[in-house]
Amino acid sequence: MVSMVMAPSRATNDRRPRAAREAYHFLQEQHRAGEEAHRPHRIDVAGDRGAALPFALLVAILLAMLASLLLANALMENRASFQSEQHESTLHVAESGVEVGLSYVLAASSVEDFTTGHVLDEDEPDLRAWVEEAAATVEDVCPDDGTLPATSCLVTTASGQATFVRPISASTDEPLPVLFGVGFTPKKDEAQRTRVVKLDFAAGEDTFTFNQALLADGDVDIRGNNFTIEGNADGLHSNGQVRGSGNSAIKCGSIGTISAHDGVAALSGCDVEDVESGDHVGLPTVSARSLYPDSQVEFDSLEFTNAADEGPLWVDLCDDGQAREWSEHGPCDPGAAVVDDQSGWSAGGPWRPDDPDLVDGRVYYIQDRDGSVASNQAFTFSVLVEGGDWTVTGSPGDDEEGSFQPVYPGVLFWVDGDVSLSGNAKIYSNTDAAIGTNGVLDIQAGFRSRNIAYLASNATTTTDIQGSNSDPGTNIEYHGGLELDIAVASGLERARWEEL
Repeated sequence: MVSMVMAPSRATNDRRPRAAREAYHFLQEQHRAGEEAHRPHRIDVAGDRGAALPFALLVAILLAMLASLLLANALMENRASFQSEQHESTLHVAESGVEVGLSYVLAASSVEDFTTGHVLDEDEPDLRAWVEEAAATVEDVCPDDGTLPATSCLVTTASGQATFVRPISASTDEPLPVLFGVGFTPKKDEAQRTRVVKLDFAAGEDTFTFNQALLADGDVDIRGNNFTIEGNADGLHSNGQVRGSGNSAIKCGSIGTISAHDGVAALSGCDVEDVESGDHVGLPTVSARSLYPDSQVEFDSLEFTNAADEGPLWVDLCDDGQAREWSEHGPCDPGAAVVDDQSGWSAGGPWRPDDPDLVDGRVYYIQDRDGSVASNQAFTFSVLVEGGDWTVTGSPGDDEEGSFQPVYPGVLFWVDGDVSLSGNAKIYSNTDAAIGTNGVLDIQAGFRSRNIAYLASNATTTTDIQGSNSDPGTNIEYHGGLELDIAVASGLERARWEEL
């Protein structure tokens, strides 16, 4: 029998104890595991790139959407801010229209004298629409003659354009105490936004009291060293500045109280009680036309003083050298009756009165021509000068010369242009009366007056007063209390603003 001998296995040949063999195999497994852990891994670049691309696109889309939202929000905020600013600026433009409208009303001698001519039914259901329609034509009614503070009813500002409407009542045919302002941005013809405001105002009192002997809306220059103001009234007031000039040595006490809105300069001898820092005083605007009666009713209502018993009470002295009677159609109406002998005046140059017997007891209205009078005669009259100057000449004489009595209530001379009161001329009145000018008031050395108050209503002119070294010097005597039935600029009170 053949014996089969098997080759001994590796395990069989391993004669190490079993525990040793197991420990050996365990160590080999741990070694292989360590090698596997430290072996570099292969990176699947293509797979990673494919997963990252959609994520990047999603992030980009989200960022773009966020940027678009932020931009849209910023644009909306800018637009809203612009619209808000434009809305507010249009309101300010409309208010500027009202202010210019007020300047027209105040520049007229009476608050009743200026309207834009539009007739308003006070029960108008759509007031804003009515105002906008009226504003379309309003610039055609504003005068362009340099006498009012604006030359067009259409006002241009940095923000836009504005206009205004001062209506007439449909029921009473009288001007209404209201002004409408209409603002347009950027301008009227290309308006993107329009706002309408309304101002109700009260006219206040239509009388003015002369509390000072001399009132000036502009500056007052005093020269020389013998100028006095006597009487119970205050001395003088200026809405500008009162100045001494040259070798002036004016003593304030000899003038009475001086008040000036812009201060007093270079006047010597001024005590504190003599000088006041005056407030701005609302003054009437001197306008001859404002005193011309527009109707027979208004003419009959005037309380003339020292009136003539015969002949016309009112005579127009015209540029063509003719003298005509008063007419409700206005000064120098060609259809008015011609006055015989030109009512005692000559017209070889400026209109001049020659014959007191013919002149006395009347009001004379000089249109578009200068006039003058010599104070070495005595006249009872009032002179209103439209579009010209007025001069009072004179020479030394006794105090009975230069006696002038007014006929128009409270007014002796009322002149659109300059008033020149020559040296040594005299104006003595038994009753209080006013001399007014909307030009330059020139009081020359040696001039004297009694019971006369002076008004220079133009803020752009300077009143010139020349003192005199000779006795009695330049002298004004006035005791106060004269009242004129004439509107005052500061008499307007703003009652209520509102937006339509």
